[in-house]
Amino acid sequence: MGRTVFRAIFMDVGMPIVDGDEATRMIKSTFNANRDTPIIAMAAYDDEATDILYDKDHRQAHSLGCRSSTLWRRTTTRS
Repeated sequence: MGRTVFRAIFMDVGMPIVDGDEATRMIKSTFNANRDTPIIAMAAYDDEATDILYDKDHRQAHSLGCRSSTLWRRTTTRS
């Protein structure tokens, strides 16, 4: 982990390769400059996926030590 200290971290829980859950675990469980930095979990989903993932990701984010979590629904209409 780097040595830059952040005042807050906005974590995308849907990142590829190392997802936001794993990245949060790494930050919180290792000795690094941002171990105590507040992490806000964020994600955006299609309407079809939102209901299932919304509750799961909120619970997961808080259990990992995130201070807050925000998930967005896509609100554009399809033609």
